[in-house]
Amino acid sequence: MRYGRQTPTVSVILGYEQSLGSEAVDLYKRTGLRPYPWQEQMVEDLFAVNEEGLWTHSKFGYAIPRRNGKTEVVYMAELWGLFHGLNILHTAHRISMAHASFEKLKRYLEKMGLVDKEHFNSIKAKGQERLELLESGGVIQFRTRTSTGGLGEGFDGPVHRQDL
Repeated sequence: MRYGRQTPTVSVILGYEQSLGSEAVDLYKRTGLRPYPWQEQMVEDLFAVNEEGLWTHSKFGYAIPRRNGKTEVVYMAELWGLFHGLNILHTAHRISMAHASFEKLKRYLEKMGLVDKEHFNSIKAKGQERLELLESGGVIQFRTRTSTGGLGEGFDGPVHRQDL
């Protein structure tokens, strides 16, 4: 089977010697899923840190055609953030997509052996979904970023040196 090119044709990745990416990938693998090699490499690059432990890339973006697994990279980062007590805002253009991501991450937590209301809390109110990992205090809120949804709203939460 041929998969085509698995590395970017254009890439601007700053040099780094350390990454927390393998930790994020290992957490993801606890779901029983296995990322593609290009996803693992992208997470390694995304989670690069400098000597002070600060993110090497303050901005990180990628363009990949639809339905090729790019959101799994986001899920790996979000799982890592949950387990490290971060406050994360996950946005999508449509409520249905934000809700689908909420459901998928909730399912991933359950695949890891975590139980709702025992290890994490999930709030399922259309357009206001939220996951909170009880042990770490990490939170992911799911919202839309439409032209009318969320205008004027802020996102307040604890500020961490490592916020994604």
